[in-house]
Amino acid sequence: MPKTRVVLCICTCNRPVMLGECLASVTRQEIPGHWIFEILVVNNAPECNVSEIIAANQSRNDINIRLLDEPQRGIPFARNTACQASLELGADWIMMMDDDEIARPGWLMAYARAQENFCSEVFTGPVEYIFPEGYKEWLENKGKSLLETGNLVRRASTNNVIFSKYLLLPPLQMRFDNKMRLTGGEDSDFFMRYVHSGGRIIVVSDAVVSEIVLDNRLRISWRLHRQYWSSSSRIYTHIKLFGFRKTLLMSLKEIPRRILHGIIRLAISPFLLLDSRNSSKKSFYHGLRHFSKAAGTLAGLLGSRPEPYRRIDGY
Repeated sequence: MPKTRVVLCICTCNRPVMLGECLASVTRQEIPGHWIFEILVVNNAPECNVSEIIAANQSRNDINIRLLDEPQRGIPFARNTACQASLELGADWIMMMDDDEIARPGWLMAYARAQENFCSEVFTGPVEYIFPEGYKEWLENKGKSLLETGNLVRRASTNNVIFSKYLLLPPLQMRFDNKMRLTGGEDSDFFMRYVHSGGRIIVVSDAVVSEIVLDNRLRISWRLHRQYWSSSSRIYTHIKLFGFRKTLLMSLKEIPRRILHGIIRLAISPFLLLDSRNSSKKSFYHGLRHFSKAAGTLAGLLGSRPEPYRRIDGY
C-alpha cells in the first residue's frame, strides 16, 4: 500500500495546559502503518509561548511536531494558515481537532479503516462531552455519537475531522471564511459549503475525542447564548449558499416552529416531575433552546453577527 501523508492541525489560543493534554493524547496513538503522520500546531496568540509544550511532546512516538505563529487574531486565519502549511508539507489528508480535545485510544486507526472502507473526501467522528455529576442527564446532546460508521451528515466541525487535500485545490479551493473571525461557526460554514458543492461527509463512530465541559459552559445562560450565535452564523452561511430570499422563506417557517416547540416543551416540563427531576429540567432547558435558536435565526436575518470568541475559555 502506498504511503499517505497526513498532517494533524491543532490551532491554539491562550490554552497552553489544554494544548499539552491534547498533544499528549495524540502522541500516545498507534500510527497506521501506511501513514506518514505529523502534527502542525498553529499558535493564534504568539504572546503565549508554547514551544516548551511542543518540546515536551516531541519525543513521544517519533511524531514530528511543527509550530507556526498566526498573529492575526481569529480562528479562520489560524485554520487557513494550517491549510496552506499542510499543502506545502505535501499532505494528502488534513486532520483537525481543537486544543481542548483528548483523542481516545484507536482514534487514528479508526480513521484509517474508514478511508479503506468508504469513498469520501471528508470523515468526521463524535465528541464525548465529559460533564460533572448531575449535569449529563439533562444537558447532553449526543449528536453524531448515535450514528453508525458510514452514515452521511451535512456538516462537520474542526474538533474531530479529516479531509482530503482536494478540498483546498482547484476547482474547490476552499478556505475558512475570515469574515467569521470571532463569530464562531466558520467550520460548519466550511463543510456546509463543501456538501453544497456535491461532497459527502461520512461518520466514523469509533474515531472519538473527548472534551471536559468547563464550569462556565454549564451555565444555562452560556448554553442559550451559544444556540443564539450559532443560529445567527448558520443564517449567514445559508444566505451565502441560497440567497436572502430563499433563506428568509425557510426562516419564516422555522421561527414559528421553534417557538411552538419551545412553548410545548416548557408547558410539559412541570408534569415530567412525575417521572424525574432530570426529565423536567431537560424539557425546560430544551424549550429555552428552541427560543434561543428562533431569536438567533431572526438576528441573522437582520444582519446581527455576535462575536463570542473575543473571549477565550480554558486554561
